[in-house]
Amino acid sequence: MISLSTYYEFKKSNKNKMKKSSSNIVFSDYLGHLISNGIVMTKSISKKNNLFVVYHGGEPTLPVPLERKLARKKFKLPVDKKIGLLFGFATDTKGWDLLSSLNIPHDWVIVINQSKNLYGTKDHATVTTIEYLDHKIKGYANNGDRKIINLNQSFLTDMDLSILLYSSDVIILPYTVTSGSGVLFDALAHGLPFIATDLGFFKEFEKKGLGITVKRKPGEFEGALKRLEVGYSEYVQKVEEFKPELIWNNIARQHLKIYINSILDRKIGNV
Repeated sequence: MISLSTYYEFKKSNKNKMKKSSSNIVFSDYLGHLISNGIVMTKSISKKNNLFVVYHGGEPTLPVPLERKLARKKFKLPVDKKIGLLFGFATDTKGWDLLSSLNIPHDWVIVINQSKNLYGTKDHATVTTIEYLDHKIKGYANNGDRKIINLNQSFLTDMDLSILLYSSDVIILPYTVTSGSGVLFDALAHGLPFIATDLGFFKEFEKKGLGITVKRKPGEFEGALKRLEVGYSEYVQKVEEFKPELIWNNIARQHLKIYINSILDRKIGNV
């Protein structure tokens, strides 16, 4: 039995499993290269390779995009500021400690909504409880005029999450480590560009013009907010062009194509 106590063993276990599969699917080119030494195929079928990139799907719950000012009324958010949004499980890997020393531009506010990390225990070193995080945020020196707003809503319904995303201007992802992010796909599906730590996964989507990656330093994120503001319309246009790739019907068709080809290959003895 293989121990999964280390990343090396986990990666080795993945590779062993992949060798036995006729097809394997990953959420990004970065993740594909991370777990495989082979060539990663994007949106294509190749008998020489069995690793395919299919993005995690994402679509708004609301059938029609909600006007930003109307969306903000739901959470009583300011209508005269730009909003950078952070949400997800309250773990240290989210990197939200960066907010304590971030010099937030005068025309911006940061909005947080966090959920408890249900995958750890209260004694786990990487778990930041909602109550502790809220206490820290209230004490931040840069929060005297409520530039950081903690909604404290915990889990949101799909409808409320869509409204929150429509109320925002950008998703902020100062992660310390990640191999993928469902939060990013949700944000892109709602038309939001991103600012993120310069990790491999985020860089892949920066190259598509969907956002900005920077070193995980307060000054770098402050500069990125200003850069994004200047070129905001161009980033939004790129995101709008990318959004159809996340529609669930398109995702399903890609999966179906892979499954059909895998079955046909098996029938004719190619695998």
